[in-house]
Amino acid sequence: MGSGYYNKILRTYLTALSIGIAFSVQGVENIPAEAHDVTLDLIITKKEVIKKCSQKVYCKK
Repeated sequence: MGSGYYNKILRTYLTALSIGIAFSVQGVENIPAEAHDVTLDLIITKKEVIKKCSQKVYCKK
C-alpha cells in the first residue's frame, strides 16, 4: 500500500484534531485497517459530520 506518510504525521501530533473531508458518495460501512493506521477524529461531508465513537468505530451525528 502507501508509505504511511499521513500516519507518521498524525502520530507526531497526538493532541491535534484530525479531520477528513469527503463526498457523501465515498462513504462505506467498513474500511480495512492495519495496526499502524491512525483513524480520523471527524469526517465531514456536505451532508453530515461523522464523529469517531471509539478507536475503530464511527458514529453519525
